Amino acid sequence: MQQLLGFDAYADARGFYVAYPDAFQPSGIRGGAHWNDGRGTAGMVQRGSDDVAFIKDMILDIGRRVPLDASRVYVTGASNGGMMTYRLGCETGGVFAGIAPVIANMPAPVFATCAPHAPLTLLAINGDADPLVPLAGGNVCQDVRFGCEGGQVASHTESVKTFAIANACDPVPQVETLPQQIDDGTLVERWTFLNCADGATVVGYIVRGGGHTWPPLPAQLAASGAQSRNLDATRTIVDAFFPE
Repeated sequence: MQQLLGFDAYADARGFYVAYPDAFQPSGIRGGAHWNDGRGTAGMVQRGSDDVAFIKDMILDIGRRVPLDASRVYVTGASNGGMMTYRLGCETGGVFAGIAPVIANMPAPVFATCAPHAPLTLLAINGDADPLVPLAGGNVCQDVRFGCEGGQVASHTESVKTFAIANACDPVPQVETLPQQIDDGTLVERWTFLNCADGATVVGYIVRGGGHTWPPLPAQLAASGAQSRNLDATRTIVDAFFPE
């Protein structure tokens, strides 16, 4: 993540810290590192990692090492990490000022009990042609098997609206199609819930034609679907949380 996403350069330019925690890796199991994101799959239950506590403890540890502004802590992640991001937004009660899940929806068991602490800014990015995490919700990796944990997720709309409701935003979002920068078969829609309370913002990006990729990076696996070069997810997240 540190090598690919480019957050370090923005951190140096805009004056924030970035941490890159690793999910638990069972000894002797290749490719077995997964965040316990709340889907309740057999592998996650068996490993039993309390990753919510781990991330909270990590933030406290960072705060002992550097002059951390506890009112401006944010979290992002992709895929399993994005689902973990949703879980942190639902279950940490004021630890974070904002969350940015990418190519992820809220795990169904988390959705059933999610109670975000407002104000909490949300920025979510999904591809509508994602073959692994369905935009409309349902089975994760239904037709793809390469070590995926599976499980169930809520839809992109349900996931985002949970935070719009918690932040008392207008119930109907403003929808706009962003100008196409590159003709690569994708278009980006931005769904903005206006008039949220206490300065929060709730925005969902849907990459039409986009797959299970962090825009504008190419897919890491052939089964992940199409790349989109019409959105820079890293820049979008940084501009939302640490504007110039």
